[in-house]
Amino acid sequence: MNLKRIISLAVVMAALGAGHSHAAVGYVNLTFVEGENLFGNPLDNEAGNLLSALVPSPPVGTVVSLWDSATTSYGLSSTFDAVSGWDVDFALPPGTGALLVTPIKAGSWVNTFVGQVLNGDGSVWGGAEPLVPPPPFSGPSGVYLLSSIVPRTLGGTGDDSAYLWVVGRQPEEGEGFTDLNAGTQTYNTTTFLGGVWDNGTPSMGVAGAAFFTLQGVPEPGASGLAAGLALAGFAVYRRLQSSTRGSRCD
Repeated sequence: MNLKRIISLAVVMAALGAGHSHAAVGYVNLTFVEGENLFGNPLDNEAGNLLSALVPSPPVGTVVSLWDSATTSYGLSSTFDAVSGWDVDFALPPGTGALLVTPIKAGSWVNTFVGQVLNGDGSVWGGAEPLVPPPPFSGPSGVYLLSSIVPRTLGGTGDDSAYLWVVGRQPEEGEGFTDLNAGTQTYNTTTFLGGVWDNGTPSMGVAGAAFFTLQGVPEPGASGLAAGLALAGFAVYRRLQSSTRGSRCD
């Protein structure tokens, strides 16, 4: 791995306790805009990766929600209050994607993530050796909101593929990738068909997150159907979200 491609991350070397000689510790500054933002925790925070430690002072009324792949909808959510903080102080482990909604008229703001730098498989990266990708995805077929934890921008179809570094393998026929353009508040889906992406090659920045429509290992002959149903369910959800956004008042 060419370490010169590691960007958007300030890294310093710090001694660890027993079991490790060194680890890369650093920080990531991530800008959030008004409205919807997809993101992930890019570092392993020593405070347990709780919202109160990861995002300690967002604008009042900010909401963070976790995706439930079983229901193809957002489930657990937390709202930030100026006095009491997050009403549900849940953990956001590295690799888990989330939706953060900044209240209208709150403006853009920057959050700083601090912690240990990780390999794609969740192990601690020492700062000099090649990065290690995650193991291949082995869950059931469905739509998953996943984030990148490796300290580099992902794109292309080779060894810098977003699929390789987030899912642990290259895409399979019919799988999809949906990301959010926070600036325009629009979602873009590209599907892997006939060996190529039909609407652009997936790319992710440091701390980025996106929806992956994945085929797991169900009963023989059922994988394509399961993934197709999951994608259809997500499409319905997106239409509902668009309708809701269109009815908002400033």
